[in-house]
Amino acid sequence: MTKEEIEYRSKFEETVSRISSRHQADLLQKTFNSMTDAVFILDAEVPPTILECNEAASAIFGYKKSEMLGKTTAFLHVNDENLREYQSLLYSTIREGKLNFFLPEYRMRHKDGSIFPTEHTVAQLLSEEGEQIGWVNTVKDLTEKKNIKEALRSIEESIFQFAEKAKDLIYRISKEKGFEYVNQASKAITGYTPEELYASPDLVYRSVHPEDLPKLQKLLEDLSEHRKLQPLEVRLFHKEGHLIVTEQINIPIYDKTGKLVAIEGILRDITERKRMEETLLESEERFKNIFDESPIGIVLYDSSIRVINANKASLDILGVSDVAKLKGLKLLKDPNMSSEVKKSLLRGESVVSDVTYNFDKVKGLKSYETKKSGIAYLHVVHTPIMRGKRLTGYLVQVQDVTERKKMEEQLEKYSKSLEVLVAERTRELREAQERLLRAERLAAIGEFAAMVGHDLRNPLTGIAGVAYILKKKLSPEMDEKIKELLEVIEKNVKYSNKIVSELLEYSREIQLELTRTNPKQVLKDTLTYIKVPRNIRLLDFTVDEPKIMVDAQKMQRVFANIIQNSIDAMPEGGELTIKSWEANGNLEIAFTDNGIGISKENMEKLFKPLFTTKAKGIGLGLPICKRIVEAHGGSVSVESVVGKGTTFTVTLPINQKIIEVENYE
Repeated sequence: MTKEEIEYRSKFEETVSRISSRHQADLLQKTFNSMTDAVFILDAEVPPTILECNEAASAIFGYKKSEMLGKTTAFLHVNDENLREYQSLLYSTIREGKLNFFLPEYRMRHKDGSIFPTEHTVAQLLSEEGEQIGWVNTVKDLTEKKNIKEALRSIEESIFQFAEKAKDLIYRISKEKGFEYVNQASKAITGYTPEELYASPDLVYRSVHPEDLPKLQKLLEDLSEHRKLQPLEVRLFHKEGHLIVTEQINIPIYDKTGKLVAIEGILRDITERKRMEETLLESEERFKNIFDESPIGIVLYDSSIRVINANKASLDILGVSDVAKLKGLKLLKDPNMSSEVKKSLLRGESVVSDVTYNFDKVKGLKSYETKKSGIAYLHVVHTPIMRGKRLTGYLVQVQDVTERKKMEEQLEKYSKSLEVLVAERTRELREAQERLLRAERLAAIGEFAAMVGHDLRNPLTGIAGVAYILKKKLSPEMDEKIKELLEVIEKNVKYSNKIVSELLEYSREIQLELTRTNPKQVLKDTLTYIKVPRNIRLLDFTVDEPKIMVDAQKMQRVFANIIQNSIDAMPEGGELTIKSWEANGNLEIAFTDNGIGISKENMEKLFKPLFTTKAKGIGLGLPICKRIVEAHGGSVSVESVVGKGTTFTVTLPINQKIIEVENYE
């Protein structure tokens, strides 16, 4: 022993001698109960009796300590060949008094009847005056370890299946053995089968275009020197003789000393892509020539109608010498463009319009940067640039028609009789514009809702299905933590589906199915599926008169939303009063709470879609309720005082008139 070890040993023995036997016993007991493996103290009988066990034994087997002490271990075992092997080793251990008892993958029985794998070890033999009186047996639960092994095996199999089905060539090559793995894509890309490459690894290198061989030599140098790698483009001769262009991504594998021992990589055939790129370059060059030499002004916009580029003819029309002065500006936009015209653009259709252009009021363009001033009249053709169904920008043709416009204005001076008609037409157009703008917003929300419904519901359904399968598969062995996590997944999937449903519902036209009922019955039906907290007192003063014609299910939705909002506004508890009465040919239902109230700022946005003050939700509840009530020909009003409470009043006509309600912000 070294000097330091001798000193440490001396200090350790001195410390141990200071600990009393009672403290030693306490220390041993704490150590005994802190062990994560089950520990049993057994007598020397066959089968042995449990004299003592630690807390881990209860956790692993599911029995209370009192249920195990004094019993033989037979109830923990499974009666099969595994048990007979266990007993044989046990008898040998007791008979010979040696610590040679070890059983891996030994099956035992849980209190709930489930069978699970364990690992057994004799930790200590107990003897008194030379006679063996018992032994200490440790049991390790191998369930998790076994599950991990199976999961890893499944992952490895999935990775292999993925590699075999991949369209790109996936490989591993070492300096010593050549190709260690090549997937089936090698046949489609190079013409050589994996077996041919295993037999002759230099086939690929012999196929490299002579001009690209230095690239591979530099790759090996970079890999050996641990330099950062970029995708490598290499030309290869196919087995049938034609040339292909490939792109490689290589990953070096080093040993512990940092020496390069293998390369893993992916090789992709990009021959067609290169051909398309060359064709595109030729097309771009032709377009550039047409663009630059065209006598008609041409301006290119992005999808936000901001200038990307402009040709010389358009610069002359706009009085600008340098296209850089126009980039990023919004020009030639028709302020009277209707939503139907915008929809035409989104469908890929060209739109023709005349624009009044004021050289003195171009946003972002200073007066000294343009050679012209005053008003010009421009004839503009907007042609959308589409990539598939996605709008990526616009090509705008522009012609200066100022002289023609001035002649038209002079003619208008001689047609004063038409002024009244023009004014009326302008008013009608403005009204039509407002209606079309509302329709455009509805279309936007509808498109958004459809996109969300398509892009979220499929994966949500998949997640819900996986959670259900996991619950079924794991239910016999599932612990509370996993069960809780699966319930969280299911809860959040339901919540996400609710959001999608609200989006879709908001974007649809409301269709009513009227039945005769009364406010008290509607409230009664609503309360059957709303859980009112115990700390909230609900007072129902609704009456069963007058009878009204409403869509009962949709009106329950309105009542439920308002009641839930009132409950949320009283987190510490409170009182919710619901009354109904007849007034001026209408039925009025008031919901009054004494909660936190609503600020003036929030009151102004209360019924706007996508506005919410809650941590959860997307702000469509009240807008949908408002649309439902208005579809019945009614209205919703709110009064609130911060810190004192809020009253929502729903007013419905007794003599029902159905109104078609558009979606709006």
